[in-house]
Amino acid sequence: MRGLIEAAPWLLPVVLLLVAIAVGVLFSFVPVRLWIEAWFSGVRIGLGHLVGMRLRKVSPPAIIRPLIAATKAGLALHTNDLEAHYLAGGSVEHVVRAPRSRRSRRNSVPSVAGSSLGRPTARSQWIATCSTSGYEWRKCTRTFQS
Repeated sequence: MRGLIEAAPWLLPVVLLLVAIAVGVLFSFVPVRLWIEAWFSGVRIGLGHLVGMRLRKVSPPAIIRPLIAATKAGLALHTNDLEAHYLAGGSVEHVVRAPRSRRSRRNSVPSVAGSSLGRPTARSQWIATCSTSGYEWRKCTRTFQS
């Protein structure tokens, strides 16, 4: 190795520059800061999952930040369900915010977690309609219960 550096003194800076560029590209593609935020907030998600979101054209902050809020509020939501809702054109923030605000008013909270968000059931269509159309949660609840 030493003989190689003495023979080509320009090689070490070029290699270091290429490594720095590779690390820069990696950190621009992988949202490491968001992963750290999620990890310390109690949301266990892998870096590979965040890269997968980027490849599927899903904005990781649009999924992870509401997921952090939902986890802190005690709602059990999954990233796959929220991604499906996001890709269907729904507002993930509204889906997460509505039960949280309802819970703060001490009313019963309908469960929006689990499999209902990822499959086209009547409940998921109701959630998508309420979250994207700007209805108040109270009106949507009356509509669903009647």
